Amino acid sequence: MAGDLTISWGNLDNLFTSMQEIRNQGASIDAYFSSEVCSTAGFDYDYCVLKPISDQLVKVGGVFSDLRGVFEERWDGTVGAMITSAKQVDATDNSVSFSFERYRGDVYGPFVPQQVPQGVQIDVEAFPLEEVKPHLKAPGEGSKTIPHNKEWESITDGFDALRDTINSGIDKINSLGVVSVDRLTEKSLDEFVVYPLSGNYLTIQGNAEACDNVDNAMTEWSGNFSRISGKSLAAMGGDVGASLVAHLELYHLVMRGVGEIVGLGSKVFDAIAKMSEKIAVSVENALVTMAKILLRVSTKIVSRVLSYFGWLLLAKDIVTKGTAAITDIVDDVKLCIEIIQACFALKDAIEEWAESCAEQLEAFEEMVTLVSQLPQAREGGGLGGLPPIDPGTFETDLADITYDFGDSAASEQSVDEELDDLEEDYPDDLADDGGSSGGSGGDDFDLDDDEMLMAPGPLGVPGGSSSTLPMA
Repeated sequence: MAGDLTISWGNLDNLFTSMQEIRNQGASIDAYFSSEVCSTAGFDYDYCVLKPISDQLVKVGGVFSDLRGVFEERWDGTVGAMITSAKQVDATDNSVSFSFERYRGDVYGPFVPQQVPQGVQIDVEAFPLEEVKPHLKAPGEGSKTIPHNKEWESITDGFDALRDTINSGIDKINSLGVVSVDRLTEKSLDEFVVYPLSGNYLTIQGNAEACDNVDNAMTEWSGNFSRISGKSLAAMGGDVGASLVAHLELYHLVMRGVGEIVGLGSKVFDAIAKMSEKIAVSVENALVTMAKILLRVSTKIVSRVLSYFGWLLLAKDIVTKGTAAITDIVDDVKLCIEIIQACFALKDAIEEWAESCAEQLEAFEEMVTLVSQLPQAREGGGLGGLPPIDPGTFETDLADITYDFGDSAASEQSVDEELDDLEEDYPDDLADDGGSSGGSGGDDFDLDDDEMLMAPGPLGVPGGSSSTLPMA
């Protein structure tokens, strides 16, 4: 062994220190991938229709940890083989005695570079490693990428006051004990309707950015395996040392491939964010129409319920005529119900699209397949026992591993068609017709109670019929 391997002990210490740093960098990328690439923050809403994507992200979050486990097993085997060979040289030359256990990383606790014995020459540090953490930054805030309804922001800002006015009138009407009308939701329109259907496209853009960040970090990380091969030449010479260089270059090829897979994943998240925003815009447009109808309801409540003289007249009419006294208010509320139901009628098409997106993300699992191609070193065999490799064959084997994220074009088209229908059925000018006509009719959008994405409530009169009011 000694004839096949010569060691520069100072450079060997530098080499082991760098190898432990590479191991630590893998842990940093793993943590970032799990927390940022696989973040479910853009889908964390009650009854979110995009739950299939969220569920898949939870599953994919463990994929990089699996990859890291395979990598560390192979890496620690290589370090162990180096230690075995170095011990053999040390025993033969009897030149220096290293505490080799310090180089075994997690097995013996955190790595601490040892004090190199006196008289051991250390060459100038060459091939410094690149840092990966600067690339692992938190994704920035997302931005709108398509035109939104200019009135949406003012509608959402004023919705609380509008809702409180209507709820005050509803409470007063209900106090007579003749009719029963549910109060409007205390939630914002975004939380109540938009995000449960679309997810938060601004946050989902962060998933895509995180993919690009990991790709950049993996570029640096994979490059570090090549850099460390230069260190190994300075530390371990001879034929046996040359075999180590070849193995380190394989790590470079594999980890670069892993980075490419993650980078391609950003395109899936970009597509999800784009469709999420399209859903949000269409739903926002429908809700702007609904809010204008509610504004009309609010105006009637202020003049007929919350004013002193108006209430005197209306209360008498409600007692004698029941809902006939507030038919216009009830009709407007029913039209609002219809619009809400029309929005949630998108649920099936969106779910189908979300499921196809979740299937696309399964391609991340191929990262583990790539890393599994790394040769397994046996510690007891030393560097001389490293499995023989043919770089050309190895590259061919890597090229045979496919990682196709596919697309969700068919399901996207189905959602697009549903969104077009929603825009057609509930145009902005619908709020101008006094509530006399709806879009395509409330019966087309009836939902069973177990399909409702918001708490239902009855709108009815004792002895009369009732209808579902999904706005409580």
